[in-house]
Amino acid sequence: MLNKKVVLGIGAIAIMSLWSCENSASPKVTPTSVEPTQEVVSSGTETVAALSINMPVEVIKDYNYVMSRDDQQSASFEKTSNRDKVYRWDPTTMWHTWEDDIANSNVSDTFYGHYKRGQQYFDANGTLVKKAKYAIGLNFYYTTHGKYGYVNDDPTGSSWDHFVGTEEHPGVAVKTNDGFLFQANGQYDTIWDGYYTDAAGNFNNDLVEFETKVEAKIEELLISYDGTSVKMYGTIKYDMAPYSAELTGDGSDTVTGELKYNGVKVQDLSFSVSELMVKAQSLL
Repeated sequence: MLNKKVVLGIGAIAIMSLWSCENSASPKVTPTSVEPTQEVVSSGTETVAALSINMPVEVIKDYNYVMSRDDQQSASFEKTSNRDKVYRWDPTTMWHTWEDDIANSNVSDTFYGHYKRGQQYFDANGTLVKKAKYAIGLNFYYTTHGKYGYVNDDPTGSSWDHFVGTEEHPGVAVKTNDGFLFQANGQYDTIWDGYYTDAAGNFNNDLVEFETKVEAKIEELLISYDGTSVKMYGTIKYDMAPYSAELTGDGSDTVTGELKYNGVKVQDLSFSVSELMVKAQSLL
């Protein structure tokens, strides 16, 4: 299921030297795969935590958008622009979808990203309904992939392929008085190829590959979003063998947990929810 390459989130890339030029191309040199270290696993956990909290928040934002225009929608398939996103509703499948490319001005010459999100609404009988205001909950998915770097003959760069739920196996979110109760499975896969030097002297500006492949399990996770701040209640479990992690929120701005290696705790984890949300915006 999961390999034993280094688990590394995009946020950790800044501590290494990434050489890039212009105009995309595929790498022609094969980098050396590197075994994981606790430092990069911990950094990768923070990145995945940011994404796995932000993605449900984006689901809530999309739901609020549909709620705001429920009475304006026609009965036919329609397409509109919203916050640089392309929104569609398909009367055959009942999916509301948002899909567009992702722009990143910091690496615009070498960057490509894409995302697609979808929602279906269901009532108390489990029947799919068009209008969000008649729903007690929703099926959802969020997928995104992209890359930057790998220009001309340069073998360095980074790529990602993330999802929470899929159209075939969507997650579920149920409305409550305090927010949305989420249940879903997700996966966060990131590859970084670059020149790396470690403190132990095992690598000295060597071309290496770090790969993240983290599976996330969301069960009864309550997310509350008031338009500005996010509160999280519940636990997200992460599997990145031989490492694993859990993060639990109690509605405060801090989520806490443990990082384990083969089931044995090796580090306490603590992150600010508000800072994770800022970090997520810089990633996607």
